[in-house]
Amino acid sequence: MHQFEIVSRDPAVVFPGCIQGRHIRETGPKGGVLLTVTEGAAPEIRHVPLDVLRWAHLPVDLSGAMSSSPTTAIWWTWRPTAWRPRG
Repeated sequence: MHQFEIVSRDPAVVFPGCIQGRHIRETGPKGGVLLTVTEGAAPEIRHVPLDVLRWAHLPVDLSGAMSSSPTTAIWWTWRPTAWRPRG
């Protein structure tokens, strides 16, 4: 859902998706579509990422976890990556 898709190249039919992932299941780059049209040629279709926050699936290796709580281990493993304060 909400994913960029080229439905047809001739004629050009493009579903741009949305410019920002709306929830955790909408992973990957989101953005708009740039069409370059030249007379006598099929349009060039290019997806341009515009998202400011990108959802992703990150693998977590808990084999060396010191805590018996997987939730705690995941938090301390990925906290530096997932949370970056702006200042």
